[in-house]
Amino acid sequence: MMMRKEYMWAGLAAVCLAAVIGLWLLLSPVWALTLLKDKVSRSLGRELEVAGGVHLEFSPELAVRLDRVSLAGATVMDDDFITASSLRVPLTLSGLFGRSIDLSEVTLRDAQIGLVIDEMGRASWPAKPSPEPQAVKLLIENGAVRFFDRRTAQAFAFNEANMAVTISPTGELTVDGTATINRQHAKLQAYVKDIARVSATGSPAELSLEAPTLSANFNGRLATADGLGLAGTVTLSGPDLRQALRWAGGAPGGTLGFKAFTLTGGLDATGRAFGVEGADLTVDGMGGTGDLTLDFRGETPKLQAVIATDTINLDKYIPAAGGAAGDWGTSPLGFSALRGLDGAVTLNVKNLIYSG
Repeated sequence: MMMRKEYMWAGLAAVCLAAVIGLWLLLSPVWALTLLKDKVSRSLGRELEVAGGVHLEFSPELAVRLDRVSLAGATVMDDDFITASSLRVPLTLSGLFGRSIDLSEVTLRDAQIGLVIDEMGRASWPAKPSPEPQAVKLLIENGAVRFFDRRTAQAFAFNEANMAVTISPTGELTVDGTATINRQHAKLQAYVKDIARVSATGSPAELSLEAPTLSANFNGRLATADGLGLAGTVTLSGPDLRQALRWAGGAPGGTLGFKAFTLTGGLDATGRAFGVEGADLTVDGMGGTGDLTLDFRGETPKLQAVIATDTINLDKYIPAAGGAAGDWGTSPLGFSALRGLDGAVTLNVKNLIYSG
């Protein structure tokens, strides 16, 4: 009788041990690591490295999480294209039991994304169509993006990015989210018709930015073959032109005038040089038309413009003269707003207003 009980307990222990081992094998996500690395390699031609292991998450939903991940650059000599504290992929029960995983949605936490163009014009991001195209939604949480073109030294960056990036099987790209740019919280939206064409002849694109000092909308062509270039229609507006220029990298002085502004016209921009033809411009309630260029490539921004306008009210820009009625003023004319700019501006004005 005792022998039977011993055999029974031994059998029960063996069953429990087998159940534990089976459950461990079922829930162990190691298989997902191999599968994800293989899918990324075949889709992007890049190697996915994982330094922090793979984990199975049950909350807020079933998912596989890879910690301390990096996606290799275009060549072995390049820095990583992407690094992140974690990469998370939702998982279904059928996927868990069937050892399959869907890369249609990926979340990157604390991502550092480097968009770099080298001296030969080669981009760090995958430019060729994937041999296994599929729709992908990339969710970036607290990310940072930096762009640097080694041919022109053009650079920009933003951080604290929370955005959704969607790529269709045909290469269409949409971006929607927020980020901090030059210490200002901004809303960003973008659409690119064909990612592969951006580094070649260019692709149709739409860009939108909403920040406290500037609202911008662009519709036209985006290309990087000869430097980051935009050609199309642009609309700019903001509550303070001086602050908008400072936010963009200029340093205009003064405090008088140059407040609310709007600008609409044909944009042709390469690098940090911007030209607008056929511009409709309003500043401080006064309108004008013409052409202008603004070049941020040097230490001091350069402004060139030919503007025709009906009326300019100088009282908005020149301090009170300081003299009694009928006398010469005693205060110097104020041109401090021109400090920080190297400008050549031609104004065709029908009427000047100045009350002193």
